[in-house]
Amino acid sequence: MRSLQILGISSLALLLTACAQNSSEDNYVIEQTYVHKYGVAVPSDFWTASGEHGSVVSTMNNGVVVTHSYNSGLLEGDTTYSYAHSSQIQKSETYSQGTLVKETEYYFEGSPKSQIAYDSPLGMRTVSSWYLSGTPRSIEQYAGDQLVNGQYYTSNNQIDSRVENSAGTRLLRDDHGLLLATDTIADGQNSFRTTYHANGSPNEQITFKNGLKDGTIKSCFPGGEPASVETWCAGQQTGITTLYQHGEKFAEVPYVNGVKQGVEKRYRDGNVLVLEISWNNDLQNGPMKTYVGDSYTTAWYYKGMPTTKTDYEFLMNKPTK
Repeated sequence: MRSLQILGISSLALLLTACAQNSSEDNYVIEQTYVHKYGVAVPSDFWTASGEHGSVVSTMNNGVVVTHSYNSGLLEGDTTYSYAHSSQIQKSETYSQGTLVKETEYYFEGSPKSQIAYDSPLGMRTVSSWYLSGTPRSIEQYAGDQLVNGQYYTSNNQIDSRVENSAGTRLLRDDHGLLLATDTIADGQNSFRTTYHANGSPNEQITFKNGLKDGTIKSCFPGGEPASVETWCAGQQTGITTLYQHGEKFAEVPYVNGVKQGVEKRYRDGNVLVLEISWNNDLQNGPMKTYVGDSYTTAWYYKGMPTTKTDYEFLMNKPTK
């Protein structure tokens, strides 16, 4: 099954709900009914022997009801997935002779939330979304992973922003019209994103390269004070991440390839060192020094567990087989 994509960016899951039927690998069928094309429930072997025309209704252990429609054994028309323990449809997939041509997600109230229409011969797809009120939110055309054209609307059905010929600005809003993020699109890819707090002040400023976080990423608290400065390379956090509290530096945390690696330093009043924490592969490993005035105390850790200096040195020097 083609993966459901909205706005081409997996990190923004705000416009789509996760499909209930895919929420857990432990889901399984607890009841299944075979319905002939004339609407009569029949035994499974009769349904198969008569050409597999009609539908198969499966009730999953998580409360989702899945209805597959077939013609001569091929998926044809709509396959639907309900909300858990509800008759309301959450998602539908439209097939033509076994080929997926459209996917639609619905609000619980019944109106469409998002839709992907596929144009297989050209490798194109059109992605549309709507506000909870029913007015359009966005219409986008993609060629592969490249955003070619897009129009974005306010909840009052006014054009908010545009992407034309793979370049422009995309404004992302929630189901009710609250601004969530502004994207700068270049060469069909998101190159820079600003996210916003509920009060409208900037939250994060994120740079992208080839669809991955890359460069300096800054975040702020709702009042505008700095919250963090991070460095990313090809989608992985790396280098020193600086954290702030009340406008002053609170911590410097070292990262290598997305995990904490090295000595983290924490501060009081922005520049007074109060704590050093040793990290190895995202686990505390080594000395943790707590400073009081000109002196300090030391606690020891080995692979995330507290230990003694003697045991730490033994474990670190223990020969591997």
